[in-house]
Amino acid sequence: MNELMETIQKYPNLLSVKDLIDLGIFSSNDYAYESRVKGNSPDYIKVGHKILFPRESVIQFLQNRFKKGDKSSNKVTTNEPTST
Repeated sequence: MNELMETIQKYPNLLSVKDLIDLGIFSSNDYAYESRVKGNSPDYIKVGHKILFPRESVIQFLQNRFKKGDKSSNKVTTNEPTST
């Protein structure tokens, strides 16, 4: 995740759909369109026919989707008797 964030910082303040495809956020123009229509994309600005995504919006979008493993499922159990 940190590597992706560092890469995003190298992009301009406004990213295009192509930029988000290059980053792997969208797989195609059609998927980008579908995601925007369904409200499942970073916030964007529409200028004429052009769609632009503020860099901070993209970062926030990714951070909101970042999932850590469930710590309760990472517990190691042993069959050793407990001392009393």
